[in-house]
Amino acid sequence: MDRRTAGRKFVEVSVEVGSERSVTGQSGGAVGTPAGDGVGAIVTTMNKILAGAGVVLVLVGLGLGFRSVSADGVDCGSAFSPARGITPMACDGQLDSSVTLVTVVLVAGVLLLAVGLVLKLVRDRRVEA
Repeated sequence: MDRRTAGRKFVEVSVEVGSERSVTGQSGGAVGTPAGDGVGAIVTTMNKILAGAGVVLVLVGLGLGFRSVSADGVDCGSAFSPARGITPMACDGQLDSSVTLVTVVLVAGVLLLAVGLVLKLVRDRRVEA
């Protein structure tokens, strides 16, 4: 012992290491888990949200496309299947509005799915590099 520590008592302290930082100098979670900066989890969550919203919009667009519309008490059919035969002129406006709504909802859903797919591909390419 050193002269400075001659009269002192020391208590043994046991410390449990919960990360790899103390051993390797790298930041990370628990021992055995890969180190990450958290961006991957955010991108994965965004990807799931975009894909889920895209699927919901596509399903809603399909539902709206098969929904029957009417004008002046006459069944005009639906956006995907207009009524057969001669229909009143009022049906033209109703069907046109229905088709526009269905188109906008379906395109929005497909765009969200595409953005989710692009995010996944970009993230996978970044992880590999």
